Amino acid sequence: MEQDMSAIKKRASNFSSLEKERKNAAEEKKDILLTGGGPSTSQKTDDDLIRSIVNEKTIDGMVNDFDGDQMEIIEDINENAPPTLEDTPSTSQWKNYTPSEMQRPPHKALSTSRRRPITVVKALTSSNIAERYNQLLDKRLSIADLTENEMKQKKEFKEQSRAIKLQLLQIELEIKQKQLENLEKNNYL
Repeated sequence: MEQDMSAIKKRASNFSSLEKERKNAAEEKKDILLTGGGPSTSQKTDDDLIRSIVNEKTIDGMVNDFDGDQMEIIEDINENAPPTLEDTPSTSQWKNYTPSEMQRPPHKALSTSRRRPITVVKALTSSNIAERYNQLLDKRLSIADLTENEMKQKKEFKEQSRAIKLQLLQIELEIKQKQLENLEKNNYL
């Protein structure tokens, strides 16, 4: 009884640490969106061990492209700005161009897409254990699909064999009925 109680206490403490880690992950996401002002947030690094052991989907949740809460990273254009025209001397020769050439639209290769790609922010910690756990989950899903297909095939095979056995029994019944009729005609009975 004492072993059972200690196992239950250990399991409960593991569950509570997992719940705390989920709350910490949610607070980290919330802290990223803060605009400033107020007290600074404390950086917690003691939960890295739990994050490295537990599957990242358990803490951060699954990635959903259609979720409205997904964070979009907007890069600052002023960072690493390329040199401007004022800084570089002109090397082009504009004497050869006519006004009609200037009115042509730019080539498609020179135009850029107006849509910005959505970048996904992943957790900072990653470990071999979590990756192996993800691979194990993927393998389990593929095994489940294979067993489901195998069970469907077995079910179809059983249904076909039952139908064939039923046909055989009907044929045997017809044969025995004809034999009985022949015996009655010949007055053997």
